[in-house]
Amino acid sequence: MTSSPFNLITFGVTQLNALFSSSGQFRIGIADLRGDGRPDYSYRAHVLYGDLAEPSRVSVRGSVPVEIDGIGFQARTTVTIGSAPVSLLSLSSTDLLVSAPPAADGTQSISISDPTSGASVILQDVLTYGAGPTDSIRLTQNGNSPISVGGEGAYPIRVVVTSADGTTAVGGATVQWGINNGATLTACNGASTCTVLTDDSGKVETRVDVGASALSATADAFAGRGSKHGKGARADQRQQERRRQTHYAKTRAAAA
Repeated sequence: MTSSPFNLITFGVTQLNALFSSSGQFRIGIADLRGDGRPDYSYRAHVLYGDLAEPSRVSVRGSVPVEIDGIGFQARTTVTIGSAPVSLLSLSSTDLLVSAPPAADGTQSISISDPTSGASVILQDVLTYGAGPTDSIRLTQNGNSPISVGGEGAYPIRVVVTSADGTTAVGGATVQWGINNGATLTACNGASTCTVLTDDSGKVETRVDVGASALSATADAFAGRGSKHGKGARADQRQQERRRQTHYAKTRAAAA
C-alpha cells in the first residue's frame, strides 16, 4: 500500500481476500478513489481463485491424480494438501493437476499459493481420504459353524464401508481387524490383528484360522490339576478334550 494514491512513482499493491461459504456468481469491481467510475492510473490485476477438486475422494494410499479448477494459476503456483507440499503434474491458468500424497482417513484442505503476488487460496475440507466422518461400516456376513481346532472358517467375515447414504461404496478406507482366543486371520497373514484397505466396492473380508497353541496351554493346565485331583481330574481332562474339538472366534472391524 502507498501513503497516497496520487502522484507517486512508487508501485503499490492492494490485496483483497474474500471468503465464499456458498455457491454462486461473484463479481470483483475496481474503481477510483474519487468515485467517478474509472481508475485514476494504469494497474495490473491478478485474481487467484480455487473452485473445486476432482475426484473429491481418494484412497489413503495416495498417488491419485487430483484436478483443481480455478482462475489465475501461474508457473510458480504451489499446492499443499493438508500439510504436505505436492508436485504439479500439469498446469494451465484455470487447471492444476497434482498427485495426492498418502494420508489418514478423513478430510483434508488444499492450499494454493502464488509466491510472486503473495496471494493464496484455501479450499476447506474439499478432499476426503478413505472414510470420512459421516461414513459408516457394517457387517454383511458373519455366519460360521463351530470351527475345529487347526481348521479354517467355512465362510469369510465380510464388512462394507459406505458413505452417509448407505449405498455408495467407499474404496481405499482403513479397516482394522482383530481377534482373540489364540485364533488368527487370513487377511492378517497369520496374525491376530492388522489394518487393511477396502477395495473399490468398499468391501474387505477375512477368514478365521483356529490354531491349537492357546488350547494346548489350557489342556496342560488341566493335566497339572490331574496330578492333584486323581479321578476327578481325569474326568476334567476328558471334558476338556471334547471342548477342544470346537473353538468359537469373534472378530471386530472398525473404520479408522
